[in-house]
Amino acid sequence: MTILQQPDALSLSMNLKKFIISSDAQISFVLKKGTEEVLSQRYDPDSQGRIEIDMRDVVHAQLSFDFRGSAVRTYEQTNLHAEFIAEIDGQAVNFHAVRGGVDNLADTATNFLTQNWLTWQPTVKPVTYYTPEFLTYYAPVAGVVKLRGYFVGDDGQMTSQKDIELCNVEAGKAYTIPVEYQVVVSLLYPDGKPGYYDVWVESASGERLTYIQRYYADAMRSISEDWVLFENSLGGVDCFRAYGKTNLEADHTHNLAEVDEMSEEYRVDTERKYEKNTGHLTKDEARWLLDFFPSQKKYLYVGSYLRQIVVVESTVTGNLRELPTNYTFTYKYADSRPLLNLPRTDVPADMLDITIPEVGNFTIPPRLAEVPRLPLSEGDLFPVQNPYSETWNTTTVGAIADVVGQLLAAAAGTGGGVGHTHRNIDLLNAFSYVKEYLLVNGKKIKAGYADTAGSVAEGKYIRKDQEDYTNFLVSFLAGAVFGKDGFAPGLTGFGAKIDERGFGEMRGLTLWEWLQVPELRYNRVEIVIGDKWRSPGGGIIESCTPDTDEEGNPLNTGTCTLKLEDGEYGAVEVGDMCMGIFHFGDSRDATETSDDSKGNFTYAGFATAYWLIKEVSGDNNGTFRYSLRDGYNIHPCAQMHFSCRGNVDKEDRQTSVYETRTYTRMLWKQNTWEIGKANIAMQYGDLSNLNVFGLQMEGYSMYLNSVYFTGTIAQVKPDGTPVRTANDRGAWPPADNHADYFDRFSYNGCIWLCVAENGTDTPPADDNAAWLKQVDKGGDGEDGTSVKILGSFDDSSQLPTSGNDEGDGYLINGDLWVWDGSKFNNVGKIQGPAGQSVTPLGNWYAGLHVPYLGVVRMGASSHMCNVKNGTDNPPMWVWTDGGENLFTYNDGSYVLTGEANNAEYLIIATDGADAKSIQNVDVEYAISSSNSTAPTSGWQTTAPTWENGKYIWSRSATYFSDGTVTYTDAACISGGKGIKKITEWYYRSSSATELIGGEWSTDYPGWINGTYIWTRSIIEYTDGTASETTAANVTGSQGEGYTNMGSWKLDMLVPKLGVVSMGGSSWTAKVATRNPPLYVWTDKDGNLFTYSDGQYVLTGEKNTEEYDLLAECGQDGDKGEDGKDGEDGKDGKDAVQYEYIYQRTTTYSQPSTPGTVQSDNYVPSGWSAVSEGISATYPYEWRCQRTKSSSGIWSSFSTPKVWAKWGEQGIQGCIIRTPIWEAGREYRNDSSLTGGTSVLRYIDVAFVQNIGNEVGWDAYQCKQTHVSSTSLTYTNTEYWEKFSVNVTAILTGLIIAKNAKITFLQGNELLIMKEDGTVTAGVSGSDLGQKIRFWSGGLTPELAPYRVTELGELFANNAHVSGEINATSGHFENVTIKGRLLSPFTYMTGKGSIAPTGKWEWKYTIGKDSVFSANNNLNYIINANDSSAYYEVTLPSDLEFAGMSINIYNDGVTNINVKQSGVSQEMSIPKNTCIRFTCIATETKFIMWVRDMGSYWLNS
Repeated sequence: MTILQQPDALSLSMNLKKFIISSDAQISFVLKKGTEEVLSQRYDPDSQGRIEIDMRDVVHAQLSFDFRGSAVRTYEQTNLHAEFIAEIDGQAVNFHAVRGGVDNLADTATNFLTQNWLTWQPTVKPVTYYTPEFLTYYAPVAGVVKLRGYFVGDDGQMTSQKDIELCNVEAGKAYTIPVEYQVVVSLLYPDGKPGYYDVWVESASGERLTYIQRYYADAMRSISEDWVLFENSLGGVDCFRAYGKTNLEADHTHNLAEVDEMSEEYRVDTERKYEKNTGHLTKDEARWLLDFFPSQKKYLYVGSYLRQIVVVESTVTGNLRELPTNYTFTYKYADSRPLLNLPRTDVPADMLDITIPEVGNFTIPPRLAEVPRLPLSEGDLFPVQNPYSETWNTTTVGAIADVVGQLLAAAAGTGGGVGHTHRNIDLLNAFSYVKEYLLVNGKKIKAGYADTAGSVAEGKYIRKDQEDYTNFLVSFLAGAVFGKDGFAPGLTGFGAKIDERGFGEMRGLTLWEWLQVPELRYNRVEIVIGDKWRSPGGGIIESCTPDTDEEGNPLNTGTCTLKLEDGEYGAVEVGDMCMGIFHFGDSRDATETSDDSKGNFTYAGFATAYWLIKEVSGDNNGTFRYSLRDGYNIHPCAQMHFSCRGNVDKEDRQTSVYETRTYTRMLWKQNTWEIGKANIAMQYGDLSNLNVFGLQMEGYSMYLNSVYFTGTIAQVKPDGTPVRTANDRGAWPPADNHADYFDRFSYNGCIWLCVAENGTDTPPADDNAAWLKQVDKGGDGEDGTSVKILGSFDDSSQLPTSGNDEGDGYLINGDLWVWDGSKFNNVGKIQGPAGQSVTPLGNWYAGLHVPYLGVVRMGASSHMCNVKNGTDNPPMWVWTDGGENLFTYNDGSYVLTGEANNAEYLIIATDGADAKSIQNVDVEYAISSSNSTAPTSGWQTTAPTWENGKYIWSRSATYFSDGTVTYTDAACISGGKGIKKITEWYYRSSSATELIGGEWSTDYPGWINGTYIWTRSIIEYTDGTASETTAANVTGSQGEGYTNMGSWKLDMLVPKLGVVSMGGSSWTAKVATRNPPLYVWTDKDGNLFTYSDGQYVLTGEKNTEEYDLLAECGQDGDKGEDGKDGEDGKDGKDAVQYEYIYQRTTTYSQPSTPGTVQSDNYVPSGWSAVSEGISATYPYEWRCQRTKSSSGIWSSFSTPKVWAKWGEQGIQGCIIRTPIWEAGREYRNDSSLTGGTSVLRYIDVAFVQNIGNEVGWDAYQCKQTHVSSTSLTYTNTEYWEKFSVNVTAILTGLIIAKNAKITFLQGNELLIMKEDGTVTAGVSGSDLGQKIRFWSGGLTPELAPYRVTELGELFANNAHVSGEINATSGHFENVTIKGRLLSPFTYMTGKGSIAPTGKWEWKYTIGKDSVFSANNNLNYIINANDSSAYYEVTLPSDLEFAGMSINIYNDGVTNINVKQSGVSQEMSIPKNTCIRFTCIATETKFIMWVRDMGSYWLNS
């Protein structure tokens, strides 16, 4: 069981990774929350041995949010997160989950939780004084929550600010923090009420961790405003203000029952639902509230408490890009019951102040209806009372009538009788009526609307002299004008007007709800005057102030303010390259429209401004500083619209799209003012303007990079008729044996087109209607004449005139002359164009542009650029940081990923192996009769015995790994006195000219590259004196060696110092190259011409740039005169003979020097004449040598010296451990330990949490073994080294590392290399070649001595198998089997039947019955079911038995007859007898079975 994937250590519950497990058997799975078991299950693997377990829903359901609506202080969310343990077949996997999830989360949960509040609400949010607001935060690391209040003056400008700490947060805990306005005011007391305030989390060091959440004070937006809270998808709680209208929908169902003819309501089912509208929403709010509807916990703030609600219906529809500006939803209370809870006060709001008079009691009938009726007359009495007296009196009806009459008369006066008065009685008396006209004193009056004059007083007319309103429609049939100054049209006009047609013109229009129009127009019907841009930024300028110098002259810089709505942010950033147009109405406006295709535009009637944004300021990015583009002087201005079409350094703002009336263009990587060819990602429409970039394109079409499509491409004629294009599919039949309509194939020498609309599976034929023969098979052509180039001449006069065959050719000055049977014809030059030479550029470095065929060195190899336009990229990819800065080592070399840039380079040379090395240095001696001429023979490694009158000479011999030997000049080291002893001394120096860094020793110190071996001899004479030879340097440092490559051939890669032969000379390469040292004639396709003997046809030009002439073949000299007969030569001296002997030892103990005898090929006892080789048992081999002088005397054997030594196994590499740093722990770095191979060595890499970087951790490598403490921490650079690169993920082509610890590794290829860097084994997933998956022992998988294919085929040069080998078939050659070869006998029970004789017949046919076959045992026992029965065995005639033997044993049967097909003779097997039969057959023909002689034996 292997866990391939598991949840991250910290995860969001709905982003929890699946468990992916590889297993060939059922597994158990237990999930625990802490110690509580949540789930226990068993899972079976699928057919691929894979198990996937998704725990997201299970884990999410175990977590919950604790909502305390009345909280005014921070409280901890203990159930929002938990630690989980998954036990898989007993293997524990721990992970921590936080309730929530993010759609398509591209970051780690640790990074996301560190940087974000658990909310999607807008980062700037208006709140009222009492709006309940909360922020929830999970802390991956410890920190502090801070709040900053901003206080503003009457002018809206900030006057001061104040910072406070809301709470501390501990790592691994979650908190909910109340941040409503009234709570913040109390925390900022006594500073007053802030205009707005910010909340964020920062680390203990003061580094801000989260984004800033801002709140600003706002008033209630309507009397219908409600506050709705809900649990969001991140696990926090949000509040939004819904100030749209609220409608009550109360539904009552009255359930009646009739009892004794009386109806009663025994139950009333009441459902009160409320329809609520959110009111106007900004785009950010509309996106945020999409989180409200799927929430399962919603609350409404009612009075002073929260009440849970459930949404029963909602309307959320709209364009994805243009979300609705409001939402409507219907809700009811979760605990809804038909009860009321109305507010009451202790005292009525308006208490009446009534004083009760203290009078006596009086009574009246309780109701007037109980009093008898009295007919009314003048004398009837009524009780009356004076309001200022407590005494009751009476009066009569008549008295009351008199008083009423008097009052009426007084009120009416004399103008109209009792009860009626006319104040204008005189005017009325002057009225007269003549012919339907009303006259006053005989004159007509102006009374056209006299019949409705009374409506004025009733408010039926709109007033013009004061503010007024009407509830009815008012029509302005001639139009209307608005504005304090009236109306003036045009861009610089004022006011607004709606004419009689309903056409309006105004200065601006703001809509807070929605706009519905059938058509939007700009200038004209769906016409844009100018161009349309879709860019990363832009806007409208509200004001602009260019900078000026001291004299008031404008500079090319200035400040602009953007026109922004409330809550809107300016879409500009530093580095934006902007363009805007404006109509000034003066000389600044262009007189014509132009577009140079490079981004420089003019528009007739408008001025074009270009500027670069240098600085952005303001809380809403509303102000920016700019500088004009060089060469342009038009400044931006108020009301100018502009777009940001690129940015100088921000790649995410370097893309845009613009559209003209003739083409549309998409730009990318636009970081310069002018548009280049590389900036055009796509263009469609008129492509003729691409000619300026060298792209010759005409007409309307499309230019782009790549095309991906799933449909079809159809070509049509101008009239729309489809043009069918044949789909060439090669030779028939294809793999699917099917042809679709218009598929074309070659078949039987013809070209066939499928014309069946539904396709066909039948082969092409003349009589097959599904096929059309387009091209018939051609007849055999006549034999052609080949050209055979035989040589070259200086001119045509040298051409041979006879003995020529047709097609013979010769080269003359590059022209080819060919014999046509009668004469030579010049058929023209055959030399191709001159090839481009390579350009050596040295080591690659950042900023270097490598041209085509440029050669650079990088990563121990030389690389040649093979792209026509050259490249700025390196030949080996390099690690970079996020800003594309290249990583380098301390020595300045680049940190390579290991991946080669094969798309742009060819590797033309890789550093070769070391040149020959020095194996040994020895001092040799010879004795001579001369003290001035060195001897030429008799040299030996032991000093000879001095002879009177003789001189002893000495020299040093250096032996190399390639078998060569070099000698120093010989020196005479003794004179006329005898030498008693010569001692050889050695010194290994770091200098070739002086003795430095070593010491003299009689033991040879061994040569190391970069060092020099010096020698001297101490000579002790017979007279007791001694002398010392001068020290001499006998070796040099290692140099570059030549590599003999043989004759140059096409595609041969010649390394540096590679030696090739060509044109009779030897050449050595100065650089690695595939070019020849002598250039060769080629045809136009680059094919090299050769002579009939395979030699290349040379142009005569030498490749001196890449080769040096090493040795030239000399020309034959003039023939010399015959020499005179020479004199007889003297007898020559015998050559010096050498003999070597070898001995192996188990330890490093020098054997004794053996004695010598005067006989050839003498090998002393214990020694060998040939090297027997070293092994683990005999790790040392020693060698002695002796020489035979010209006089036939063998010298003594030299002192034994080590000839070969068995290499010891290297110490095991250090194990990388990755603990978390803590005090009191031992941390190790054992890289310097050199114990035995069994010693376990460690290097610790400690992790320290740091949420400030991308992965949340810093890594430190231990430099010295030590025990940590609070005073000896990871900050101590003597003991720790911090990793400089720390990223969450790496996407790259190659990783180069000296050591690596990888928990899970997957890939396409893994190579195993030796210490010298050569590949010796590997694992590959490549689908190329033989699909070798594992190999060992070679660089190339297909040629390795050990390899395994994808299908399981095993190839190995040798195999040692100690277990079983199970195979169903195979072929063995020259196999030696030791021990027993098991092939047990099998009891056979064939099929029996009763013969006519009444006896049983038992018949077996080997190869027919299922138990008899070549795949089963070939040894059979036939036992007696019936000893008197007839038994018969028929041997098969199948070729599968060729060469096989069958043993048949008769176990108790009277007799067994053996038959074979085609042979009449039968053979008998007696009782208790075993006979072997062998099948005689070739690979293709069966012959017969024969009985092995001597295989007949009886059972004892």
